[in-house]
Amino acid sequence: MRWMWLAIAFLALPVAAEPTADAPAVERLFLDDVDASGEGWVRAWVRAETRAGMAVPGLTAEDFVLVDNGSRFDPDELRVQPGTEVAAPVAWVLVLNNSRRLKGAPLDAAREAAIGFAAALPPDDRLAVVTYGGGVRIVADFEVPRREVQARLAAVALAGDSLATVLYDSIDAALGLLAETADLPRRHAIAVLSDGRDSDSQRGLDEIVGRSRGDELRPRTPVFAVGYSRFGGRELDKLVELTTATGGSLRHATSPEPFARYLAEIIEQARGAYRVEFAGDLDGELHRVEIRSAGRSDSRTHRYPDRRVARWPWIVILLALAGGAGYALSRRRARTAALVFVGGADVGRKVFLHGRVITLGSLSENDIVIPSDAASRRHARIVQDPDEVKLEDLDSSNGTFVNGNAIRRARLHPGDRIRIGDVELVYHQ
Repeated sequence: MRWMWLAIAFLALPVAAEPTADAPAVERLFLDDVDASGEGWVRAWVRAETRAGMAVPGLTAEDFVLVDNGSRFDPDELRVQPGTEVAAPVAWVLVLNNSRRLKGAPLDAAREAAIGFAAALPPDDRLAVVTYGGGVRIVADFEVPRREVQARLAAVALAGDSLATVLYDSIDAALGLLAETADLPRRHAIAVLSDGRDSDSQRGLDEIVGRSRGDELRPRTPVFAVGYSRFGGRELDKLVELTTATGGSLRHATSPEPFARYLAEIIEQARGAYRVEFAGDLDGELHRVEIRSAGRSDSRTHRYPDRRVARWPWIVILLALAGGAGYALSRRRARTAALVFVGGADVGRKVFLHGRVITLGSLSENDIVIPSDAASRRHARIVQDPDEVKLEDLDSSNGTFVNGNAIRRARLHPGDRIRIGDVELVYHQ
C-alpha cells in the first residue's frame, strides 16, 4: 500500500548529527517541561531550533546556561543528551481537517500522510487522532492500538458538504485528551494538518494558548502545523498565531505533495529536543528554572517534590517508641534490597531498590526499565514497607510471575524469581 512507502520515507529521515563547522545557530529556544519526579535529578526538556523550526544538532553542556531559583549551574553540573539518544516517548494528538475545503486530492494526501505519521512514530510514543469538519470527532483515543489507529485513519472521509470548520475546538479537544488520559509520557505535542480556517469554534485563541502552556505540574504542549493554502499565506493567519503562541512551528504547503514530508519533519523536530539534567534541591517549593543558549532564553515554574530528610527530635522519639531495632532492620533492607537480571537482554545487571515504591515496565520513565516487547509500559511495582516487600501487577497484558506462578500481589522473599515477559529477575535482600 502507498502508506507503507510513506512510513519508510518517514523512518529514513536523518536524526541529529554531530556538529560541523557550519552547524546552524540557535534562533529559537523552548523549555517545554521540568520534571523533578526522579530520585534527586531534575530533568528539563529543551528545544533548540533554527528559525525554520529545525532542531540544532550537536549541542553540549557548554552550550547551555541553567539557572534554578537564581542559582546558576556550571556546565560540569549538567548532563545533556539529545532526545534521539535517550528515546524518551512523546504523547501525540494528530488533528486533521476533513471538511469540504480539503475535498478531493488534498484530503487523499492528508489521509496518506497521517497513516505514514502513525507508522513512523517510535513504539513507545502514544497517539490519538481528532478530525474536524463541521464538528469535532475523536477518531482514536490513546488506548487504541497503533495498527487500529492506522486503519481508522484509512477510513477518514469527507465530513459532508459543510464548509464550517472548528479548528480551535479541535485543538481544545486534543488538549483535553492529553490532560484527561492517565499514564501518558510527560512530553506532549499536537500535530495539525489544516487549511487554517476557523468559522464556528466556541473556543478562542487565548483559551487554547492558555491551556497549552501547562502549569507548575504539567508540561507545555506545542502545536506544530502543516498549513495548506493554495492562494498565499494570508489564509494561514490563525495557524501562524496558534503555532507561534504555543511554541510550535508552521510549514506552509501550497500543494498536497509535501504533506507527508512536513509531518515527518515535525516528528524530527520534537525528537530533536535535549534532555538537560541537574541535581536540584527537592524541597517541596515552587522553582523557576531558566535555560539560556546563544542569547535566547526560556523559563518555566515547577513545584518540586519534598525529598528532604526530617531531623526533628520528636521523630527520634517516635522511632524509639516504635522499636529502634525494627526500624534499623528495615533501613538495612532498604539499602541492600536489589533485583538481579538472570534472564533476558540485561543478564548480570543489578538494581538496588531505593525508595518505597519502585515501578517496572518498558517505558524509560520507570524506575526499572524491562527490556522486553512483552512488558507493558507500566507493568508492575514493588512496594517496600517496614514489615514486608510486595510485588504488584499493574494490570499488565502478559502478567507478572513469581516462582512460576501468575500473581496480582505477592510478598517477596530472598531468592524469589520474578518473570516479566522474557526477562527474569531474582530478589535479593
